[in-house]
Formats: sequence, structure tokens, C-alpha cells
Amino acid sequence: MEETATTLKAPPPKRAKTNNTKDDDDDDDEDAMSVDDNNNNNDSSKPMYRLLPGFGEHKRAVSSVKFAPTRLTKRSALCASSAADGVIKLWDLQDCCFQQADDTVDAAVSPNGKTTVAQETSMEPKLSCTGHSRGINEICWNPVSPLLASASDDKTVRLWDAVTGDTLVEYRGHDNFVFCVDQHEHMVVSGSFDETVKIWDIRSGDCVSTLPAHSDPVTSVSFSRDGTVVCSASHDGLIRLWDVPTGECLKTIYAAGNPPVCMAKFSPNSKYILAGTLMDATLRLWPVHRTGSNQCARSYANETHHTNSKYSIAADFTHDGNIVTGSETGDLVLYDLQSTETLQVLKKHEDAVLAVSAHDRYPLLASGSMTADRRVYFWAPPGYELPQEATTTSSSS
Repeated sequence: MEETATTLKAPPPKRAKTNNTKDDDDDDDEDAMSVDDNNNNNDSSKPMYRLLPGFGEHKRAVSSVKFAPTRLTKRSALCASSAADGVIKLWDLQDCCFQQADDTVDAAVSPNGKTTVAQETSMEPKLSCTGHSRGINEICWNPVSPLLASASDDKTVRLWDAVTGDTLVEYRGHDNFVFCVDQHEHMVVSGSFDETVKIWDIRSGDCVSTLPAHSDPVTSVSFSRDGTVVCSASHDGLIRLWDVPTGECLKTIYAAGNPPVCMAKFSPNSKYILAGTLMDATLRLWPVHRTGSNQCARSYANETHHTNSKYSIAADFTHDGNIVTGSETGDLVLYDLQSTETLQVLKKHEDAVLAVSAHDRYPLLASGSMTADRRVYFWAPPGYELPQEATTTSSSS
């Protein structure tokens, strides 16, 4: 493929044969639902976002953006992006965005109600990582060490030193494009078009487990908070939970109609899985530990601004426990976790927004778009001032 696996169109959905959890309607019993044990998800103050002046650029479609966990750096907002150009770039928002933020005024706070257009500035990356021979589909941070992992169309996974930009390990073993990747301390998990999920030991570089996970390309993988469970999703319409020590499939989830699943990730407290499906352009929140239920906890959709028929589009949990997603319309859509209502639609990109990330502690968003755009944009509430330092620093693995 000339572009990258992020441009994959969905195959015809297959009906899953399983007696596990399936979706009917939303479960109205989840009124006190919380996705993060450290956050108040019922906070009535909802931050509204506006575009920051600095933006990042790639030479080809942006496939993934990920904010570094706060604990990894004294700088409180470092974001990595990857693209079909095979390059990873790191952006320091403190240096490149907030120094100019005082020059911008948002319509929501402007005295006369008018929007003042910011002076947009192309940012210089703090670091660039090169080495893949084809496009990168996803990147992820290690939660405890300054390490980045990348999944590529060159059939490899790479582990990078996020301080020097050097490749530390190259993981080989997949027979087709590697589409997705996640990390947990000393482990990396990857999913591929070869329909398998592989778990790798960071320290030894060995593949410690290969799971024959799906009957179609694997589109998403995610570790639970404690690293004992892996979630995988596929265009076969299934979401599966795997016990990491044994490789046993613990649970299988699918939505009514069996639409292809384009993304799935654990909530910060690992009590729920947020999953996006093609065709119906719907995000669903699934309880992880409930048994005997045929209902998801919530579903989120916006027919006008949230469309998703052919691309794997990311979604994330915001710092205050709500949900943000991209769209083939070029919009970013923020949903209220509890009510499922649309909180805000952010417009700037000129092409489908495949990549979205929310900072784990601060009201910051990042988004990346496809070929007509190729930019990484950053968003924050009007007047927001970025803290100079996080509370903890990083340590090497």
C-alpha cells in the first residue's frame, strides 16, 4: 500500500458465533458510571476548547498522536505524532504553543462575541525518530519509562528511546502490516493484518505469546491498567479480552449487527472498554466485569459531525472523564460521558481526522489528519495556562 494501513476499507462484516456479550440498547443502570478512579466524572464545569496557534506537520497522512503521561517528564505537555511518511515527531507544547497563546481570543470569551484569528505557526519538532521503511500506523508511550513503541506497514514493531530518538529494539514476527500497538511497563502488545496478537517482553525482546485472536485484521490492542488483560478488536466485529499470563480468552463482545470494530481501549480505571465501529459510526462503552448482560453502558453518535465508514479513527478519554473522537468530516467531537450529548464540535482540519489524544491530567487535546491536511493541531480552553512542571519525573527502563 502506498499510503498506510490507516486507509484500510472495512471488509463485509461477518456474523460472530458466540454466546458472550452483545449489544442491544444502552444500559440505563450506569448512572454513577466512572471511567477514572482519580477523576470526578460528574463535574458540571465542562471546558470548551479552542485552537492553539502552533501546529505540527508531516509529509504524509498523520496516523497517530499521543500525549506523554505526565509522570514521564518535567515538561507537562509533550506529544508524539506518527505518519504514513514513517517518521515519529515529538512536540513540546510549552515552547511552541503557549508562548503565543496570549495573542489569541476565542469567540466564547471575546467581549464583542467575535472570533480573533490566531497567528498560526509551524512548530519545529523537539525530536524526530526515523527507521521504519514504510508508514507507521500507531504509536504509544510506556506508562513508566520514556519509551515509544511504533507499529508499521513494514511488518515490524519498534521501541524507541524518547530522549535520544534511537531505536532500542525491533520486533519481528508478524506476517503482514502491524496496525496497532500498546505498552505496559515491561511488555508490548501488537496487532496485525495477519489476524494475530503478539505480546513481547521489552527486556529480552522475545515474543512471549502469540494469540490467534481474530478472523480479520486486528485493528486495536490495549492493556488493562494492571497489565494482566489485553483487549483486542478486529474487522471481524469482535472485541476480545485475553488473560496475559495464560493466553485464555476471557470474554468476547460484539455489537448488534456485528459492525467492524475500528478501535477499542480500556478506560483509565479499566472498568470499561470504549469501542468504535464502522458503518454505524458509533462509540460504545462496554462494562468489563459484568456477566450475563447483553447491553453496553452508553453509546455515542452524531450523524452530522461524527462519520466513520472506512477508516480506523481514534477516540480517547479526556482528563475530566468525557470522550473525544475524530471524524471523516474533519471534525473533532466531544461527548458527555454520562448524558452522551455532544458537548462541542471542533473544526479546523481539511481532511478526515484519524488521530486524537487527550492529556491525562490537563485540558489539552491533539488531533491529526489525512493527506489533504497532514497537520497536527492542539487545543485548550480559552485563557488556559500550561503548568511548567508535572509532579514527578521519568526514569529509564
